[in-house]
Amino acid sequence: MSTRRVLLWCFLASLSLTAVTGMAALLFDLQAEEQLLATVSLIAVYSLAALGGTSMLARRTSRIPAWASLVTLGLSLVGWLVMIWGDRALRSVNDEIVRTCGTLTLIGIWSIHLAGLRLFTIRRVPGRAARIGASVFGALALGIILPMIWGVDWDEDVVFRLLGVFLILATLGTFATPLLARLESLSRRHGADASVDHFVEVRLTCPRCASDMTVRANKDERCLTCGLRVNLGVEEPRCTCGYLLYGLTADLCPECGRPIPDDMRWLATARRQTHEPEGDDRSDGAIPRDARATAD
Repeated sequence: MSTRRVLLWCFLASLSLTAVTGMAALLFDLQAEEQLLATVSLIAVYSLAALGGTSMLARRTSRIPAWASLVTLGLSLVGWLVMIWGDRALRSVNDEIVRTCGTLTLIGIWSIHLAGLRLFTIRRVPGRAARIGASVFGALALGIILPMIWGVDWDEDVVFRLLGVFLILATLGTFATPLLARLESLSRRHGADASVDHFVEVRLTCPRCASDMTVRANKDERCLTCGLRVNLGVEEPRCTCGYLLYGLTADLCPECGRPIPDDMRWLATARRQTHEPEGDDRSDGAIPRDARATAD
C-alpha cells in the first residue's frame, strides 16, 4: 500500500475515532477522555499535513521543504504525545517540551507553505515576486514568533505591528502566486505567439451519420444532421515553461534550457511525414522547405 493511501486511511480513522471518543465521553465517564481526544485529534491533523507533504515530494523543486516539513512535524507530534501521556516526572520540563514542539510545528507549517509555493511553474516577474514575497515575509514572521516562544522580551507594540504587516504580506503573496501562475499559463497557451487559432475550424466527418461537418476546435459543437456532440481538442506542442515549439529544431528549449522530448520536436514530426533521412539535420536551426510545406 502506498504512503499516501496509508496516510489517508490514518486521517479518516482518526476522524472516526475522534467522533466516537467525543460521543463516548459525553455518554459515559471515561478514564483519560481528554488524553484520548487530544491524541486522535492530533493524529488526524498531522496525517492530513503529512499527506500534503508526501504529495509535494514528487516535484523536484519542492522536495527539500517537503522533507523538512515531514521531519519537523513528525518530531513535534512525538513531543505533543509525550506531553499528553507523560506522568508527573515530566512536569519539570513541560515548558521546554511545549516550546520545542511549538517551534517544530511552526517550522513544519512554514516548510509546507514553502513547498506549496514552489509547485507552481512561474516565469514572469510578477509571479516570481509574489512567490518570493510570500516566502520571505513568512520567514520574517516566523523569525518574530519563534523568539517569543522562547521568552525573548520584544518591544510588544512595535513587534506586533511588524508581525501583522509580515503576515498580511505573506498571505497576499500566497494567494497571488497561484492566481498569477494560472494567468501566465493561460496567456502562454492562448497567447500571441500561437501559430494557430485556439478555435480554428476543422472539417471532418460525423462518426455516427457520416455527414460532413465543420467544427471549431476546443468548443462543443453538434452535428446538424444527427445532433451528435463533438469536442475536438487542439493543442500546440509547448515546453513545460510555455514556450511554443512550432518550427524549433534545437534539442533544448531556448527559454528555460529543458530538453525537448523527441515526439515534440519539429524535425521529428517532419521526418515522420516526409520520410526525410535522419542524417539531414540542420545545425543552423533553419526549417527545411519541404518540412515547412508539409506541416503547413
